[in-house]
Amino acid sequence: MKIMDNQQILTINALSCKIFRAKQEFTLSPITFTLNNYETIGLVGESGSGKTTLGRLITGALCNIDNGNNGVIVDGKIKYMNKYNYQNPKVRKQLYFPIQMIYQDPKVALNEFMHVREQIKEAAILGYQKIKTDLSQEEWVAQKVSHLLEILMLKDLENHYPFVMSGGQVRRLGIARVLAVQPNIIIADEPTASLDASTKNMVLDYLVEYTNSRKKKNQPMGSIIISHDLDTISRYSDKILVMKNGNLIELMTKDKNYNFNPKEDFTKKLWDDNAFFSRQ
Repeated sequence: MKIMDNQQILTINALSCKIFRAKQEFTLSPITFTLNNYETIGLVGESGSGKTTLGRLITGALCNIDNGNNGVIVDGKIKYMNKYNYQNPKVRKQLYFPIQMIYQDPKVALNEFMHVREQIKEAAILGYQKIKTDLSQEEWVAQKVSHLLEILMLKDLENHYPFVMSGGQVRRLGIARVLAVQPNIIIADEPTASLDASTKNMVLDYLVEYTNSRKKKNQPMGSIIISHDLDTISRYSDKILVMKNGNLIELMTKDKNYNFNPKEDFTKKLWDDNAFFSRQ
């Protein structure tokens, strides 16, 4: 079956949550949007606006918890490929977790006492379940691990443990693990933080390459990039969602000249403060 570019791969319908702790509370107001195949959505806003919370809700990492004075209340719907209820943990497991998140703090998804190669291999074994290939699992995993070690400049670190690695190296390992799983949707939370300019461009270009490779194979793929790096957001996104104080205040698409044109005062101020947003 041919997968169309405008096919909805992710539908978020009135998704909201309330996170409450003993002395503070955060509310994410109902948010609705869609992510189409081969589309990249940028998610921007001030620190604490709810961007990471939204990402964690979509992956299922943040769900209903009732623990006395601490807890999470979630409402709304997350539909994957227009038919799967992605809030159901059994569904996520049966689909081999097709939505993956590159965390702002990559160590939350890493085993501090497992070296680099083994961590990527573990993820690649899960990724093998999703692909069609004549290669055995052992052959495919070995090739995928070697490729990711090379492309993310981790080859010389393959026998290192995260606790002896720099922040940038750990971030590259986190990205490698996510790509090894062969996700259909990547939610990248500040994926280029702690990286120098050349490495940042390399990582983002590889994410584009990964999307293009899946398109050539007629495989579904979409991305959401959460970032304070507004230049990155404007360059790599097809649409931009703007958040403020737990609310989605604007959704923008590019005009015929491939520029974003904000309408809300808050977003206009972001544009004024970051003149490079006008770049194509």
